[in-house]
Amino acid sequence: AARPAVPADAPIILRAQGVSKTYRKRGWFGRPGRETRALDEVTLSLKEGGTLGIVGESGSGKSTLARALLGLAPPDAGGITLAGEPLALKGAAARREHARRVQMVFQDPYGSLNPRQRVGEIVARGPIVHGTPRREALARAQELFELVGLSPDALQRYPHEFSGGQRQRVGLARALAMRPRVLIADEPVSALDVSVQAQVLALLARLREQLGLSILFITHDLRVAAQVCDDIAVMQNGRVVEAGACAQVFGQPAHPYTQALLAAVPGRRWDPASVVLRQAA
Repeated sequence: AARPAVPADAPIILRAQGVSKTYRKRGWFGRPGRETRALDEVTLSLKEGGTLGIVGESGSGKSTLARALLGLAPPDAGGITLAGEPLALKGAAARREHARRVQMVFQDPYGSLNPRQRVGEIVARGPIVHGTPRREALARAQELFELVGLSPDALQRYPHEFSGGQRQRVGLARALAMRPRVLIADEPVSALDVSVQAQVLALLARLREQLGLSILFITHDLRVAAQVCDDIAVMQNGRVVEAGACAQVFGQPAHPYTQALLAAVPGRRWDPASVVLRQAA
């Protein structure tokens, strides 16, 4: 089924403006340390109800950007706004509020779940920490399991009792338990088999429509990005080198790096423009 188009004039829910982040490593015996410019004046925006794809190779700055937007890696320069309000995470209360509004789904569906906790407890933990009564949080977890396609009876099981695709659904339920406005998905299907990838991507699309989510989708896989994203930002060495509508960026790439990424996609018959346009038709 085709994705409903996000209006061109849709409000911006999350914006990064000139965001920079440099990591510094102290040198040994008084020698100069090493500096890594992970983000270099990154500017991008996520439309409300839309999916923005962040694509690029490993080391391009995608995950550092995700950490900055989550408030886990405050930028050295530039600013981030959520629903028009500047992101200022001073104090525990401000950090808790931001965590409620912006949640993340991780790449490794097993490593991100505590193997010693039952999955119902994992999903309910965030709301409980934020003041929701335990019984209410567990009832919400049961509803979310149904929403993501898992049996509500599975709340008493442990992460190792699930398949990779099922664990990623648990991770989604955990993120959605906070009722976020923005979901950051960091390579959420790269660790899954192709058939399972399709199921999780379809689930993400359905949840976006049902819950009114806005999604920042980080991936190195251009085929996946073409299937699920409305807009694309291409990152290289900490910079956004090209950005725009998915059909435009993949159909008529302007930057040599974007052209090289598309040329490297396996399968000569794959036409990114036709994939994007078919999805948007």
